[in-house]
Amino acid sequence: MKTKHILTLATGLLISFTACKKDDDEVGYKASAVETVSFSSPKEAAPGPSGDFGVWYYNFDTKTSSENVGQVKFFGLYSGDFGLANEGLSLGYVDVDGKTLATLSLEDITKAGLTSVEKLSTGTWYTYGENHSTPPIANRYVVVYTGADIKTASNIYIIQLNSLSYEKKESGKYVGKISFSFKSFKK
Repeated sequence: MKTKHILTLATGLLISFTACKKDDDEVGYKASAVETVSFSSPKEAAPGPSGDFGVWYYNFDTKTSSENVGQVKFFGLYSGDFGLANEGLSLGYVDVDGKTLATLSLEDITKAGLTSVEKLSTGTWYTYGENHSTPPIANRYVVVYTGADIKTASNIYIIQLNSLSYEKKESGKYVGKISFSFKSFKK
């Protein structure tokens, strides 16, 4: 009888441990599902890239974009410049082949070697091509994290640019448009 209880207890503990392990993508971190975000610039601008599209913010925790609150900000969506909105955060990027955002792990990020930057723009997360096209750089992942060292960060956000463009409105003016996907790792 004791053997049956011990075996039942051991099986229960093994199932509990396995279930917890599956919830955590990395030891000590909880990974979120991949989210896709799309929005337009807050202001219409005159035709051409010289227009002022305004600054727009995104908050990964509340999954909202706004005119003044978020961890990151987009400086006029036509130019695609992207930077940090809060002190205490760091920004970088990595190139990882053979992975998708859904399968990318923290180990993949640290092995690839994070390149720290102040902001991202043409050449760091998209290229500027013919007919004003702005395709994302293939296999490039942007990393936003708390603190100065990714190895001790409590929150890590991995972002992949899907598209960056502009759209002509009926007024003859333009708005910038962006789409990106992200996932987070939190302690």
